[in-house]
Amino acid sequence: MKRSKALLLSLGSIFAIACGGTDGAKGPAGDPGAQGPAGPAGPTGASGDPGTNGNNGEDGRATIFAGPGLVFEIVDATITGTTATVEFTIADASGTPLDRDGRYTQGAVSSSFILAALEENADGDGVAYHAYTTRRQTSPITMESADQASTDSGGTYEELAEGRYRYTFGTPITVMNEGWTHTVGVYAEREFEDEEYLVNVEHSFRPDGAAATTTREVVSDAACAQCHDALSAHGGSRRDVLLCQTCHTPDTVDPDTGNTVDWKVMIHKIHRGASLPSVLDGEAYEIIGFRQSSHDYSTVHFPQLIERCDVCHQGVDSERALTAPGRDACLSCHDTTSFVDPPPAGKILHGGGAQPDNAPCNVCHAPSGSIAGVTDVHRTPLLDPANPDVGVELISVSNGAPGMTPTVRFRVTVDDAPRDIIASPLSTLRLTFAGPNTDYARTWQANVSGAGLAAVDAADGVFEFTVGAAEAVPLDATGSYTVGVEANLRPATDRFAAFSPVMPFAVTDAMAVPRRAVVSSEKCNACHYDLALHGGQRKNPGQYCATCHNTTLINSGRSPRPEGEDIYVNTTDFKRMIHKIHAGEELSQPYALGGFGGAIDFGHLRYPATLSNCAMCHVNDSHQLPVPAGVLPSVEEVRTCLEAPGADGNDSCETSMWVVTSTIVLPPETSACTSCHDSPAAAAHAAIMTTPDGRESCATCHGSGAGYDVDVVHGN
Repeated sequence: MKRSKALLLSLGSIFAIACGGTDGAKGPAGDPGAQGPAGPAGPTGASGDPGTNGNNGEDGRATIFAGPGLVFEIVDATITGTTATVEFTIADASGTPLDRDGRYTQGAVSSSFILAALEENADGDGVAYHAYTTRRQTSPITMESADQASTDSGGTYEELAEGRYRYTFGTPITVMNEGWTHTVGVYAEREFEDEEYLVNVEHSFRPDGAAATTTREVVSDAACAQCHDALSAHGGSRRDVLLCQTCHTPDTVDPDTGNTVDWKVMIHKIHRGASLPSVLDGEAYEIIGFRQSSHDYSTVHFPQLIERCDVCHQGVDSERALTAPGRDACLSCHDTTSFVDPPPAGKILHGGGAQPDNAPCNVCHAPSGSIAGVTDVHRTPLLDPANPDVGVELISVSNGAPGMTPTVRFRVTVDDAPRDIIASPLSTLRLTFAGPNTDYARTWQANVSGAGLAAVDAADGVFEFTVGAAEAVPLDATGSYTVGVEANLRPATDRFAAFSPVMPFAVTDAMAVPRRAVVSSEKCNACHYDLALHGGQRKNPGQYCATCHNTTLINSGRSPRPEGEDIYVNTTDFKRMIHKIHAGEELSQPYALGGFGGAIDFGHLRYPATLSNCAMCHVNDSHQLPVPAGVLPSVEEVRTCLEAPGADGNDSCETSMWVVTSTIVLPPETSACTSCHDSPAAAAHAAIMTTPDGRESCATCHGSGAGYDVDVVHGN
C-alpha cells in the first residue's frame, strides 16, 4: 500500500510534540486505506535462447510416453500382381500407438513376415502350407543345397499414421491359386525397460477377395501348452502353431541330414523320439539348424502313451488325423515301414503289401473298423474303453488314536457298478498309512483281506477293514495322519488301477488336519494324462505318492552295490526326486535311481516346458519361501562295501557287507532348491546360509517380496 507525503509530515509533528508527555492508551487500528493505482510496467527483459523442436527437429513431432507391452494387429493383406502388402498397427498394452523405429516412443519394434498359401484338395480341405518367402541354404558339410521356407527379405515399411504401417514384401509373388487361403504370419519383438515383449500374429485372406474359410488346425496352441506351457522355438520368437506351419512346409528340407522339416513329419518324429523304430535300430533322428547347431531328438521320451493321438490333435480340424491319414504323417512314426516290395535293407514291408504313392490310405485305415482302423490299431489295453474301470472311495477312519488299530470304511466300484470284494476280490487292495501330516516321516501298509474285512453294505460295495496289531498307529504318534488306498484288477498281464484317494484322520488332534497341497494330480496329468507308477498300480501323484516317497525313504534297497567303491545313495523324498527327474539334462551332476531291472538314469530327460516355471506343477504358491513349520529335511547316504573284490565270484556287494559310512542331512529348503540348482557352488551357498542346527535363512533373500524372490529370479 502507498501513503501521501503530507500525511507522513503531520504524523512526524505529532510524534515530536508527544515526546515529552506521558504515553496515552493505544487506540484501535484504523481501517486499511484504498489500494493505490498500479505503477507503470517495467522494461521488457532480454529474449531467452530458442528451444529445439521435438525429436531434434524430425518433422516436429513430439515424443510421447508409451508404457510396457506390445499389441500387434494385422489390419489387411493383399496381393496385387506380383506384389504382396500387409497393413498393421502396433501399440503398447494400454493402446498407445507405437513408433516402429523407436524415435517418438520408447522401444523400437522389429517384425519379420512370412507369406504362405494353404493347398486345398478336391474336397476343399486344407492339406499343407507352401511358403512364398524362402531362402537358399547350403550345408558346409555335405555341400548340398535346398530352398527353405523363411521370412521375407528386402521388403519396405511405410508409415500411414501414428502406429499404423504398410509392409511391402520384397519377394515377388506368383500366386499359386487365387482361390486358396493365404496366410501372413509375423513374429515381432519390442524391448522396454529391460523387458522383452514377443508376439506372433497370423492373418488369412484370399487373393481373389473372397473370405478365407479354409483352415489347417490339426493341432492347437492349447494342446501344445499342456506340456510346453508356452510353446516357443528359435530362441523363443516363434510360439503359434499356425505360424510354425507356414514355415515348416513339405517343401523345406535340411540339406545336412536330408530330413524334411515338414510340420506333420517333424513333430511326430520328435515326440516319438527314443521309441522311433529307426532309433531303436541304432539310427539317430537329427536336424541341423541355425549356424550348424545340432538338434538330436533321439533321446526324447513322450511323457505318456504315444498311441494317444488326441493328446495333440485337438484343433478345429483335428478329425483329419483320423479321416485323412496320409503316407507322410504315418511313416513319420512308423519310419521303418516300406511301401516297396521287396523293402530296402532295414525296412519292413507294409502290412497291406506294396502301395502306390497315391494310394487312398483311408480305405483300409478308416477312423475305426475296416481292415485296420486308426483308433483300433492305436488302442493299447490301457486305452481300451472295454477294459475295467476300478474305483475306490474312502468314507471314514475310526480308532485312529495312538496304539489303536484303525478301521477304514470304503466303497469299491468296477465300471461304476458296486463291487462285492468278498465274493469277487480285486487283484490288489492295499491301505497305506503315513504321518504326521505336517510332513510324513513314517509309513506302513496293510493288505485288505482276511478276518479284518467286513461288509457294511456289500450290495453297494461298502466295506470296512480293521488292520492288525502290526499295523497299529505308533504309540508316539501325534497330530493327524493320512490313509491312502491302491487297488487294481489284473485279468491278464495288464493292471487296471484305481485312482489312489487319500483321507486325513485325527490321531491326537481334535479334528483331522490334512497334509498341505504342494502339487496337484491335475497338473501332473495335463502332461502325463494318467500318471501311474510301479507297474501302473499307484496313481494320484499329487497326494498318494508322497505317503511312501517321504523324507526318510532312501534308494538303498535298489541302488547298485559294486564291490570296492563308495556309492552316493540318493533320497527318494518326493520333493527332491521329482525336481531332479524333471531337471534331467539341465542338471550339472549325474542323477540315477536304482529300480527293478537296474539303475534308471534321468540325466537325459528333456523337460518340455520352462523349468523355472514352478506353477506348472505347484499349487497354492507352495514353491515360495519359507516352507511351513514342520517340514522335514531329506536324508542321503554314502555307502561302501566291506567285501573284498572278487571274494565270492561276483562283483555285487553282499547286503550284510554294504554299510553306511556317512549321512547327509539336507534341510527342507536346501533339499528342494539344490535338487535343480545342483552345482557345488549352489550347495555351498545353501550351506553357508544355514546354521549348524539346521535353521535356514533362504527366505531372507528368496522369500515372497524379497530382492531375489523365487518368482522374480525364475522370471515368472
